[in-house]
Amino acid sequence: MDSKVIETRKKLELIEAERLTSNISKNTSNEILETWNSIPDAFNCLKKLAYAILTIFSSTYACESLFSEINNIKDSLRNRLTNDSNSACILLKLCEFLRGLFVNSGHCVRKNYKL
Repeated sequence: MDSKVIETRKKLELIEAERLTSNISKNTSNEILETWNSIPDAFNCLKKLAYAILTIFSSTYACESLFSEINNIKDSLRNRLTNDSNSACILLKLCEFLRGLFVNSGHCVRKNYKL
């Protein structure tokens, strides 16, 4: 893809994410968020994890990026990899994505992820 197209897509995804975030904050009757907000502070780490999971795909950018990585993993040169090998490569990429998500957002961070 052309770099201008990629930049434009990123900008559109950010606009979409901002719109979705503002709609969530305006909508006080959102049952899912109310449920997680009602959980005691003793489970603060769990609440943060739930918020992270609930907002991972508020935009399609992250999902499309993962599919792009999958296409890079299983290309014409590596089309003979077994399903287990493909799954391992995808899991490594996903762990890398999640690690960046949790570290950058300040959520609960562990050194080793087991998915």
